[in-house]
Amino acid sequence: MRIEAEESLKKGVIKGLICTSSMELGIDIGSIDMVIQYASPREVTRLVQRVGRASHFVHATSNGKIIALTPDDMAESGVIVKRAREGKIEDIRLKEGSLDVMANQICGVVLDFGMISVDKLHALLKRTYPFRNSSGEAMMRVIEQLAEEGLVKRDGEWIWRSKSTRNYYYENLSMIPDERKVEVYDIVTGKLICLLDERFVLNFADPGALFVAKGETWRIVDIELEEEGA
Repeated sequence: MRIEAEESLKKGVIKGLICTSSMELGIDIGSIDMVIQYASPREVTRLVQRVGRASHFVHATSNGKIIALTPDDMAESGVIVKRAREGKIEDIRLKEGSLDVMANQICGVVLDFGMISVDKLHALLKRTYPFRNSSGEAMMRVIEQLAEEGLVKRDGEWIWRSKSTRNYYYENLSMIPDERKVEVYDIVTGKLICLLDERFVLNFADPGALFVAKGETWRIVDIELEEEGA
């Protein structure tokens, strides 16, 4: 549904699109004259990101409006617009010392160098901002786990690639975790209604729970686990 809506807007089949905040239109979405933000966007970055979808061309000026709902909403929106015009966007706080990222980058370095010493590897990691304060002890724990899982090979102070290094590295280029989609069927017709995020199903989808899909309200009657290998 998302892809179909985006393609229709991009091709000019539809002249407008009403969407939730989760609809993040790509930079190549096509010609959009104006973005209307319903209620305060709460953050300057959100306003800039959303309004920026309008007139997304070189030297063009994006056009957007905010529909405020309450006096407080109007005051907050006014401050956000003022800060956006002044370029005062919220600071981005980078995550530091993420060990899953370190594991991925160690494999990337090993692929580049073939074989590298632990000291040189640690020196390379510390040259990057997120790992400037990382300890050699933390890096060694990551290397030990990678070696145990066969993703790299290690002998004393040296590590090198294994048969699994390349596959692991290129299958995990993105740090965005994969989320399974759960199929939802109409119990009467047997037709597929939609796909729900695994996180939503685990946290909220119990028999009797209500959810909205395709403009209609549905009630969960039963949940069946997929059989192994199905």
